[in-house]
Amino acid sequence: MLGNIMILSEGRAGIDSLYILKNGQLRLELPKETYEKAGLVGEPIRDAGRKHVKTRYAIDIDLRKPSMVHGKKGFERIVWAFKNVLNAAVTWLFYDFDTAQDAPADIKETSPLAKHHPVTRACESLPIRTAPVTIPESLNSKTSEPWSETNLRTHVLELSEWLSLVALQSPRVHTDDEIDPYLSRYSRPEGDLTEIKKLVILKWSGFIPAEWLRQLFIVCM
Repeated sequence: MLGNIMILSEGRAGIDSLYILKNGQLRLELPKETYEKAGLVGEPIRDAGRKHVKTRYAIDIDLRKPSMVHGKKGFERIVWAFKNVLNAAVTWLFYDFDTAQDAPADIKETSPLAKHHPVTRACESLPIRTAPVTIPESLNSKTSEPWSETNLRTHVLELSEWLSLVALQSPRVHTDDEIDPYLSRYSRPEGDLTEIKKLVILKWSGFIPAEWLRQLFIVCM
């Protein structure tokens, strides 16, 4: 009932048994034979009509319910399933929202996870400097006039495409790119307010929660 963590088991989505825990919600994705042995209630995972795909089942359990304690029949059934069926050793990704990355060592050592000798990975940004690129006019425009729905849709699509190419470090957005139009139909942004600048891409890699990404986006705004 206490704490706030997020965990993800190793395995291939759609093939292996997967265990996901977030906000107290445990989700198990199991092959049919494992699901039937576990004896827990779940629902079939839709396969979008794909052929030759074995049926899989999803079991969703709210571990923050008052009944999720030892001695209750439902909870004991879950414990039995993990002890007798879902007992294969797996590697986990673990994120503790309540323990900061820069927390003192003695705090981390007193964590319930410490006895399992986890490997700690810090999610640090990797700065990447780009070649000179053309900045779209819409990023420099300071007009306060409302956009029409058509113009807004066009702007969003063009900006999304440009950001994707920048993130991929594609030479198509470089100011000196001279690709044959027969090979690439993409054209760099044009207009009176376009600028040529070098950019810095910050890349994070790791087991990162959506809340952290949302907070990063708010800070950047």
